[in-house]
Amino acid sequence: MTDGFSVRDVFWRARVDLLRLRQTRAIAFPNDAGSQSASLRWLIGRLAEETRRAGPGLLIVRVPGLERGAAAPPPAALTDATAAHDVTLVDLTPAVERYWASDPSGSLFLAGDGHPNRTAHALIAAELERELRSRHLLE
Repeated sequence: MTDGFSVRDVFWRARVDLLRLRQTRAIAFPNDAGSQSASLRWLIGRLAEETRRAGPGLLIVRVPGLERGAAAPPPAALTDATAAHDVTLVDLTPAVERYWASDPSGSLFLAGDGHPNRTAHALIAAELERELRSRHLLE
């Protein structure tokens, strides 16, 4: 972009505006799976177009629930949308499940906050590195 804002800035601001609109109930947003799937497919399509114009392709990292037992596979709408637009989806569910299997008394989030802690950030970084190396995008 030429005005000094990155694509990330634009999408972040759009997200904030959308959340603000949803809270005002000014627009009725459909809650049915078909509408949500179509919306996600459209959004990922636009993101993929923007990133391809900038050079690299889009890579989406999905972080599941980090609490013990909360990790679940990504929704079909997400996997369908990423597949439809040839977008790389890195789902961290298997890594989170492996962590809990190996360290049942551990923690992946900040107490009272819910954000990923240092251990979770290391897990995310390791999975990203593995994915990028497997695609020969990182040496």
